[in-house]
Amino acid sequence: MLNKKSVLITIIVLLSVFAPLTIVGLLAKGNVSPLEENPNHETFYQGYMYFYDSSDKFLSKYECVTEVCEYTSSTIDDTEYDGFNYYKDGSEKSVSLIENRYTFITDGSLIYLYAANTGTTLQTYKALKTYSTSIENNTYIVQNDKGVWGALSLGQALGPVLPFEYSFIGLINDVNADGTLNADKFVVKKDNSWYLVRSDSGEVDYVTEALNRPIIDYNDYYIFTKNGEMDNIHIYNYKGEEYLKELVIKEYINVSDYTGIITDNILYLYKDFGTSAIRTYELTDGFKDVQLELKNNQIMIKINDKIVETVALD
Repeated sequence: MLNKKSVLITIIVLLSVFAPLTIVGLLAKGNVSPLEENPNHETFYQGYMYFYDSSDKFLSKYECVTEVCEYTSSTIDDTEYDGFNYYKDGSEKSVSLIENRYTFITDGSLIYLYAANTGTTLQTYKALKTYSTSIENNTYIVQNDKGVWGALSLGQALGPVLPFEYSFIGLINDVNADGTLNADKFVVKKDNSWYLVRSDSGEVDYVTEALNRPIIDYNDYYIFTKNGEMDNIHIYNYKGEEYLKELVIKEYINVSDYTGIITDNILYLYKDFGTSAIRTYELTDGFKDVQLELKNNQIMIKINDKIVETVALD
């Protein structure tokens, strides 16, 4: 009896040793470690957001305060200004981890700029604007708790782009070859005046004179403004001088340095508003979709996707 009892004890001891090892081995085969807090590397796990770098190495975890705890989505306030030519094809539903370092977390009614590499909350904001895409130089437009807009660059380091002193900051629909949104110039509103500005590491250069109508678009030479749905389009150069004041302009089309102006069923094609139109084209009643396409040093005038005239350029 004594011998059987000792054998039973030995079996129990061996089972207590090898059974857990067997379970660990099975889990390891499935790349799941039972020793981790979040073995499946889920983004949300037991009240925390977990962050891992591009090599799946753990960085930090953020403790959620509310049930609404997620990566931040982009706000679009550009629709407040009729005709503003903003980028509408963004497909990124929310931000993600930026350069294995930063991200924006929405927790309840607040947005937190979070340094995932150090596990530190850096700042709080009310809104984030990215046009649901990537803006060049890892630029992010943000609104602070006072409702004022500024812009940051979040790459390998955190840097200023625009100070928090604007009631509006926007970018027009201008996409770079790498797919990022061009941030060479920003449309801003400050003290009820509108400007185009550039930024060099936070040093702001006002490249246009103040305008009293919302800027809705621009090219390298001219600015297009419109003050609400009932207003006509007004065109200025960067010095604030207005052109074509005698025309009632309802539509315009920009292609490179050329602009088509539509008024009274006539399309005027311009490069320099200080000179005569390159070409005029009479539009039939009921026209719907007028386009300009630049190709092989020619501009093709298209109506409803059909080429109706080709203009050779000098």
